[in-house]
Amino acid sequence: MMGGNSKTIDRNDPEGAANFNDVACNVFAPIYPVIAEQAMRRCEIHEGVCVDLGCGPALLAIAMAKMTDMTFFALDHSPPMLAFAVRHIEKEGLSNRVIPLAGDVHHLPFSDNSIDIMISRGSVLFWEDKPAAFGEIKRVLKKKGKSYIGCGMGSKELKDEIFEKMRQRDKNWDKNHQQRRSKQNAEELKQALTQGGITQFDIQEDDAGLWVYLEI
Repeated sequence: MMGGNSKTIDRNDPEGAANFNDVACNVFAPIYPVIAEQAMRRCEIHEGVCVDLGCGPALLAIAMAKMTDMTFFALDHSPPMLAFAVRHIEKEGLSNRVIPLAGDVHHLPFSDNSIDIMISRGSVLFWEDKPAAFGEIKRVLKKKGKSYIGCGMGSKELKDEIFEKMRQRDKNWDKNHQQRRSKQNAEELKQALTQGGITQFDIQEDDAGLWVYLEI
């Protein structure tokens, strides 16, 4: 997970959440508008309800809200992390359209067939039961609903810039990043998607990262 030292950040701990928020805002910030645009271009949905899964400080939801008229739920299981999300949402004047919500991807707090699009950047690396999570995503998405989930950096250029900044913060950044990515690969995702009951999906992996696009 993103952080300023070699330890895994506990996002449920106030100090860990503050560290995560600092890195997201001061290092990773440039990627969110780029990823938001990529998600909108791929999913071609510009109205309705969108959920940002494992939203952290909600920077991706905020970036997408600025591009569309959609209503957003910024969902995270960490109360301290959601507190940062509230601050950012209020600062951007988006409280009427970006709604912070406590919840777990394995037990989504939404009714069946109620969501138009689901997005997530980074959280899939930490889902404990990916088939169950994808099963929940399938349950709550509307017919023709879409999802854009992954751990990309927007572009290779942005990835290179971020990695250089993170190396200055964390001498073990490359090693820790590789360990995290070793837990996530296209074949594992294919199996998890299939086990979750999802048959229409596309996995894209390149120098900028890995993304899963799916449609119900």
